[in-house]
Amino acid sequence: MPASIRAFRYARFTMPEVTVRQLDDVAAQLHPLGGDQMRVANCFEGQRFTQGVIALTAQTSPAKQIAHQEADLLCYVISGTGRLRSGTTDLPLKQGTLCHIPAHVPHDFQATGDRELVLLFTLVEAPAAPAP
Repeated sequence: MPASIRAFRYARFTMPEVTVRQLDDVAAQLHPLGGDQMRVANCFEGQRFTQGVIALTAQTSPAKQIAHQEADLLCYVISGTGRLRSGTTDLPLKQGTLCHIPAHVPHDFQATGDRELVLLFTLVEAPAAPAP
């Protein structure tokens, strides 16, 4: 066996730890983000992703659309009803809905019911765009 393989085999390295969180514990950590209509708490962060919970209350006017320049956004509706707006397209959201928003795509969420719209979100680092 080559020395480089033997060295790798016996090298000590730290294995990443498995982490488990209860949704109720994360929800208890929700804090305001940019006003009183949106609260957020991160669950997990890795080298190429961030996962958390976001809770939105109903608002009378649409929010400004944002675009994540370096990450795709994946969402799962935990509870509530609402809509996802991308450009001029409104997509209905209800408990159990999954959505994917590619990097660079403008969007916003809005609660439409009498309760908060609660989403589990994951921002996943998107591959770099090819050079023109």
